[in-house]
Amino acid sequence: MTSLRALHAVTVLLGALALAACGPAVLDEEPPGDDMHLDLPVLDSQPWVERYLPERASSGYNLELYQRRIPILLDMNGRIVHTWPLVRTTARARLDRKGRLLVMGIDNAIKIYDWEGRLVWRYRLASERDLPHHDVIWLANGNVMVLAQVEETRDDYLQEVDRGGRVVWEWRFSEHLDAAFPDRDRRHPDPTHVNSVHELGPNRWWDAGDARFRPGNLLLSARTLDAILVVDRRSGDIVWTWSEGLDRQHEAVMVPRGRIGEGLFLVFDNGLANRLAYRRSSVVAVDPVARSVVWEYSEPFFYSSLAGSQVSLENGNLLITESHGGRALEVTPAKEIVWQWIPPWQPMRLERYPYDHCPQLERLGRPEERPVRSQRKHPYVSQELHFFAVSGEYRSRPVAGDRRQLVRDPNACRELVIPAQPALAVGYGIDIKAPGAAGVEADVGLTITRLDTGERRVLVDDTVRGDGPEPWRQLWIPLPGLDFTRVELCLKLVTPLGNGSDPERPAAVIENPRVWAGDRPTLPRRWTEEQLSEQEQRLREEQLRAIGYIQ
Repeated sequence: MTSLRALHAVTVLLGALALAACGPAVLDEEPPGDDMHLDLPVLDSQPWVERYLPERASSGYNLELYQRRIPILLDMNGRIVHTWPLVRTTARARLDRKGRLLVMGIDNAIKIYDWEGRLVWRYRLASERDLPHHDVIWLANGNVMVLAQVEETRDDYLQEVDRGGRVVWEWRFSEHLDAAFPDRDRRHPDPTHVNSVHELGPNRWWDAGDARFRPGNLLLSARTLDAILVVDRRSGDIVWTWSEGLDRQHEAVMVPRGRIGEGLFLVFDNGLANRLAYRRSSVVAVDPVARSVVWEYSEPFFYSSLAGSQVSLENGNLLITESHGGRALEVTPAKEIVWQWIPPWQPMRLERYPYDHCPQLERLGRPEERPVRSQRKHPYVSQELHFFAVSGEYRSRPVAGDRRQLVRDPNACRELVIPAQPALAVGYGIDIKAPGAAGVEADVGLTITRLDTGERRVLVDDTVRGDGPEPWRQLWIPLPGLDFTRVELCLKLVTPLGNGSDPERPAAVIENPRVWAGDRPTLPRRWTEEQLSEQEQRLREEQLRAIGYIQ
């Protein structure tokens, strides 16, 4: 940590000297409590681009969060061309035309950094117990729009903040909820769960006289309501809603003027309700006036139960982030994949910027654009099609020396898609630190059945005891002959003598089974939750609990 603090001190000192005469003041902040930046110089990131057709792609620089925390810029061939190594953010980063980076910090502050990574602006909510979450955007007038949530009620609200840190406009969802959604589930603990904010720009609907789509109005995605909606900035009223077919969607945006499909609303429809069986997501384009879906992208192996985004590109293509599926892809209006990027972490809301987006990118110039032909013999399969349980269906806690995802319902079946060169990783047994674990005996079973032929295999048929010589067992089971088949995976956990003395911490558990592909990239070192700083672990848990992803 000494080298990191020294680097931080030099950065702040040089920034202060450079900006002492003019420009924004440099604000001081503590360096991050981890050493993730050490990974960046040794990353061999080019192999993560598995397909690139320069003649059909809308090329530019891609902004992504390394390990979902450090902002990095990559060219179309995957080369890292710029980083903000001391910046730590969550969920979202946006680059403006001056080369400034807007982020939500892991300390729950909204921040702006310059190109060199110096902090030049910071805003905190008036209540320390409220939480900024999911999204923050630049507005056309230069202000910042912050999405936040009241901790006690989990009601979402928006604040427009000027560069002086003053709140100049505020909107609270709870004041408009009943009028716009009278049939909503009033018992839901997270009443709206807004996960994206988008400012409408000039558009054909407004030009034709439809005041609902006035430039400056806000397009929101409300996940709990299975709806996207438009808020009139002048009146605060919800003037347009759409719910048809949506299922826990994310990232509602309008296609900008001058692009193919201008004025259409794009949304990533997760399809969370399908998680128990046939899992599939889609990206849909909605005509907001005709109230109809006019285009849809989906495929059998495309799925992200949470998150996900899409960006309209200059040539009419879409840049799609299949976050929990493990990749980003660029598709044409004809649904051809012309760029595919598969990093060794779950990507978050990629942004694509033209080479002349800001002076700093212009100075980088246009890099060499080398075509990449995919070596895959089969289509890419979403990572979540390999997991037994998706988000919300497991709980995380330390067992046998590691933090593990433990299946909430260990007597259930799920449909999965098997990838290439498959092997199943599963752990099961007794958490010996759970109350009453010594007297627990568990019968554990795991079977897999091909849905096309009915062939059934018994993968695990075992008994473990809390006072036995091997209370926890970890297996790696090859699955020959099942490549790219759809299967049903079934778990069984029976504890005839009871499952410990604490119902909140059962002793006999099964770790979330996952089918691994033999062709996945890996990082130079494993980054686990235990290696995060105590501050980041606490803040991450606060954020996830506040927005409903953990109980």
